[in-house]
Amino acid sequence: MVPRARGRGIGRYLALSFLLVGVVVGTGWPFLDEAGRRALVVAGIVALLVQVVSFAALTTVPPGTNYFLGIWIGATLLRFSVLGGGAFLVAGVDGVDLITALFGLAGLFTALMFLELWVILQRLKRG
Repeated sequence: MVPRARGRGIGRYLALSFLLVGVVVGTGWPFLDEAGRRALVVAGIVALLVQVVSFAALTTVPPGTNYFLGIWIGATLLRFSVLGGGAFLVAGVDGVDLITALFGLAGLFTALMFLELWVILQRLKRG
């Protein structure tokens, strides 16, 4: 039987994720042309969707279990798949800068994974 955990921390993670992505997009906005801006917004939306789904799955089992590790590995493979698949999807779209989209997505995934870790550690500290 799979141990269940309460889905704690999803709201907090969601709020912090939106804030983080907003800061990244807002910071990059003045330095990019129209194609780069569009690419960064698309990367932000995709990263938020994948990360929130991944984090929600992680909150269904207690940290420190094999089930948690399995979900975390699966979520990591999902991120890699989205990054690789995104390269093929964005490459054929006019008006979206491929390099900005890929670096934006990779950078956002990395930052959001660190945020995910921080939220989980905070949850463990509180008990």
